[in-house]
Amino acid sequence: MKLAQEDVILAAEACAVVANVGPTSPAGWTALWSLDASAVASSLVGVRHFLVEETPDGPRLSLAAANGTHILEGFWDPQGQGSGQVVVMASALSELFQATDRQGELEELLREEPSDADQLIERLALALELPELIEPEPTRAAVAFRGDPAIARFAAALVG
Repeated sequence: MKLAQEDVILAAEACAVVANVGPTSPAGWTALWSLDASAVASSLVGVRHFLVEETPDGPRLSLAAANGTHILEGFWDPQGQGSGQVVVMASALSELFQATDRQGELEELLREEPSDADQLIERLALALELPELIEPEPTRAAVAFRGDPAIARFAAALVG
């Protein structure tokens, strides 16, 4: 989302969405990680953003740009049935990120079938020089295990 972290946090709170927010790139793009990210995105009328969601049919990419909202889903078609949509989405992405010189690269990227939403995010992050878009790992975690204590100690020793 093209917003400061504080504004993204406020938007998530207003939608009662549990989310991880950040980092923010030098260009002002802030990452938001949530199972309900689409609720936050739809509440931000007039704010430029793009959203990658995992659906049962595969990754879904949507974006809101100055020239309207474009949605592209199920576009990884080896027969090229959705090539017109790919060109529209690549054009919208290049405009959104002021990277018109990369439109061809984005078209190629969108024609390659990603294995999941994470792979699509990684590819877009490289092509568009986005902030680190890896979902943050928790600094601490608790695990409840109702098995043999020796197995639990062994697993803990392996992890460190």
